[in-house]
Order: sequence, then structure tokens, then C-alpha cells
Amino acid sequence: QIRGAAAALHYEASRDMTYRNVCGVPYTALPIATVISVDHDIPMVIRRKEKKDYGTKENGRRNILKKGNPVLIIEDVITTGNSILETVEVLQAAGLRSCDGVVLLDRQQGGDVNLKN
Repeated sequence: QIRGAAAALHYEASRDMTYRNVCGVPYTALPIATVISVDHDIPMVIRRKEKKDYGTKENGRRNILKKGNPVLIIEDVITTGNSILETVEVLQAAGLRSCDGVVLLDRQQGGDVNLKN
């Protein structure tokens, strides 16, 4: 129930934003982004935190979606904002556009300022 409620809050906060895909910041926000993706039929991008050492050996950005698509970043808690910035870098390297992000809880430790800079 908590995961569903968190997903509903994230989705409601993103209603006026324009995006074609969602991406949960690894790892805690992945289930929230998954619920949003399934419940609202929005394709999800999965970002790996580390590069695989098997298969294609990539970090989750191979053949994912249309280049230039705007992606909504989903995060549960923001502290420094570094995890969000790392996610933005991976999405941009894949040719996607991170447009907005929705965070459930801000720990007020400078993450919002870090993201604005």
C-alpha cells in the first residue's frame, strides 16, 4: 500500500509536466517508477547504477527508447542530489532528455540547491 501511495503522489505531482518516459533513480525509486509505468502505461527507462560485467556490459542505456524523448525522473528521497545528477548524465548520454523530476521527501541537506546549479 505504501508503494502504491508513493507512486500516486509522484504521478499527481507530475500531472502538468510533459514527458514520454519515466526513470526511477536506483535503487529505492525503481519500484515507484515501475508502478507509475504499469498503472499509467508510460514506458520506463531503467538505469543501472553500475556497468554489467556480462552480456552487453552496458549500464542499461542500449536500445531503450527514442532519442530526444523527455524523461521524468522519479526519486523517493533527496539528500545531496548526486544520484539524480548521475541519472541525468546517463539519460543524456543515451540521447534522452531529462526534463523534470519528482521527489517525495527532501531531507533539506542542499540537494535542491545542488540540482539548480
